[in-house]
Amino acid sequence: MTFPEAVPSGISFPGRPTYAELLESDERIAWVRFKVWSADWYTGTLGGLGAEDGYDRYIGIEMALDGALSALSAAFDAAVVLMIESAEEALQVPEEKRLAPHKYNWEAFKRTVQGTLLTASNALSELSVDVDDALEGANSDNPVGWLAVLRRLRNRATHRTTLARTWAIDHDAHIVLGVTEVPELDPFEYLKLSCDQVSDLTERMHGIANQFGYVGASTPLARTRWG
Repeated sequence: MTFPEAVPSGISFPGRPTYAELLESDERIAWVRFKVWSADWYTGTLGGLGAEDGYDRYIGIEMALDGALSALSAAFDAAVVLMIESAEEALQVPEEKRLAPHKYNWEAFKRTVQGTLLTASNALSELSVDVDDALEGANSDNPVGWLAVLRRLRNRATHRTTLARTWAIDHDAHIVLGVTEVPELDPFEYLKLSCDQVSDLTERMHGIANQFGYVGASTPLARTRWG
């Protein structure tokens, strides 16, 4: 097979072990944590590449941006799946009445537990407020919540084109995220913060899922925060 060759960057792509071994968790929890780990890796790679050559539309920069944004959004989605499946098991929902996988989302989870004893959990009440705030404006033209902004950026990079740039007098490219209240900024700093936010949120989510019903064993997360 032949394809256009790129200039190598010197970045080594990860190999082994399996994600469950790496994160020392049962598979369902490990998958959530693996998505955050992937985002951390892509973010670190972005920082290294950007420090060398700036943030022009180089393919390594685009791959790192796309990988980090996609993995962070996927980590939240995977944590929602854990919560829905755990709630359905706790509520003994018949198999034929359980939610189809393509309908999984945060609003579907809230409908699943609405009016049940599961909502008596203070931890769940606090989490629900925080997730709703993080997703504020997700379906509007101008997302406001930090997670809504993140997912909009993921959608833009996935469905349309690369994130916009501006050019400074020094001829360096600067990323412009182009969403409400998010100005021109260093994407490395933005993604570092986003990795920490998503990790914190998803750890709470699978912790609550385990309160509903056992979803898997895990060790304390061995992750160093960016900030």
